Amino acid sequence: MAFFNASVSTLQANANILSAKISNKDRKTVLDGLGKAGSNYRETIYNKGFSGEKETLSL
Repeated sequence: MAFFNASVSTLQANANILSAKISNKDRKTVLDGLGKAGSNYRETIYNKGFSGEKETLSL
């Protein structure tokens, strides 16, 4: 759930730049945020493994 929430947070925080033509600098900002979410998720899996718990996502 943390990965999903971090990804949504990044997209919401950058909604203003995603609603129009995006510059390379802005694209990097968004992708850095999404990459950080992925890295944090991957690190958690490496350190703690999968919990086996499932949660419902509301879109």
